[in-house]
Amino acid sequence: MHSDLVGIILAGGKSSRLGVDKVALRINKESLLLKNIQLLRKVVSKVVVVGRNPEFCGAKGVEWFEDLIKEIGPIGGIFTALFRLRRPLVVISCDLPFLTQEVLSMLVQSRDQKKAMTTFFHEKTGFIESLVAIYEFGSLNYLQRSIQQSIFKINAAIPEKIRKHISWQGDNKVFFNVNYPSDLVVLGKYELI
Repeated sequence: MHSDLVGIILAGGKSSRLGVDKVALRINKESLLLKNIQLLRKVVSKVVVVGRNPEFCGAKGVEWFEDLIKEIGPIGGIFTALFRLRRPLVVISCDLPFLTQEVLSMLVQSRDQKKAMTTFFHEKTGFIESLVAIYEFGSLNYLQRSIQQSIFKINAAIPEKIRKHISWQGDNKVFFNVNYPSDLVVLGKYELI
């Protein structure tokens, strides 16, 4: 358990592409949000949800922060958590049904506190997993500067030279996130809260 890290679940999106709030999804009778809260609790001692609608949380001992800056995507939630907690964060999005404890443990064990961000890197595509990442407190300045310049993409806000990349060679399914109604087919049995 890493006491200096706070687990953050981003649940602030409008889910406009999906058509229903993602935090209202249940997969095999389990809330996707609660599943990810429990998953984070296996690697950190404190978990906070950053989002729009606290009534969906339903988890005891979990704080809920509302975005300080609305309508700018995940960067707003990460900024909010860093600004309010002033501590390094393990950040995941609420819509990751296949994320595992092993992947989160690998992330935490690979952490480089001298870098602003530690995340997984896909060699073939050059993409990073900005929503399965560690953000050191020092990344707040980069995010704030980027927001002031209306740059809301995290990979543009935090330059590559100050990120620690963990080369990902495993199954990309662990980073699958639910965005479209067709994605629900991949999940099999699901229902709405």
